[in-house]
Amino acid sequence: MPEDAGLFTAFVIADCTPKPETATLADWQANGYALVKKTTEKYMDSCLLELDNQLPRLLKH
Repeated sequence: MPEDAGLFTAFVIADCTPKPETATLADWQANGYALVKKTTEKYMDSCLLELDNQLPRLLKH
């Protein structure tokens, strides 16, 4: 938050909303929740890329 920011000062938000993955409960649980781990990594990679793209806008404020 900027030094001159107050309680009612607007702030900038980085947004990341990856497309939801769907699977059956059995698929999510299979192989030690491998699909959960793979999907989490995919979401994180996507969000990190999106944050990198939004960084100039975020730092401008």
